[in-house]
Amino acid sequence: MLERGYSATTVDDICKLAGVAKGGYFHHFASKEMMAREVLEHFIEGLFAVMSLARDPQLETDPLKRLRRMFHHLAFAYESMESGPGCLIGMLAMELGAKDKQFADTCNKAFGTMRTAIESELEAAIELHSAPQQDTTAMAQGAVATFQGAAILARAKNDRGVIRETLNNYANLLENLILRSED
Repeated sequence: MLERGYSATTVDDICKLAGVAKGGYFHHFASKEMMAREVLEHFIEGLFAVMSLARDPQLETDPLKRLRRMFHHLAFAYESMESGPGCLIGMLAMELGAKDKQFADTCNKAFGTMRTAIESELEAAIELHSAPQQDTTAMAQGAVATFQGAAILARAKNDRGVIRETLNNYANLLENLILRSED
């Protein structure tokens, strides 16, 4: 689905790739939509595990460095995908979100969780660095949008490095916004 999109991926394609008969497929999934929901949930769980590991305060005390680690780990996770760069959440949100409220809600919840994690690190960074208050919600939403845009660019260019470069640039921007008050 990440390689071709949901609509262009057939049950036959999935069965062939998985090496299972259609009967085995339908034993586990009532429909292609059901399988896509399971795949999306698994993808989201993996993504949040990566984010959680990167945010461990025992590994890094500075929230700006934790945020940079989170971006680095996200970029690495996406660069490592066999099917090529892209974000399954964004892809399914665009392809199915308008037709299926449950898909839209799941994708929106995932984006919200990402935003909240980033916002939490930004708020902690502002406090740690005694920076003036800023709109951390907008900054975090910008990070999620930047990440999704980078995933689209990476796919269009077939260049996995675009995600890392873009997230690194956004991390620099956030650091400059917060640390400039220390000068």
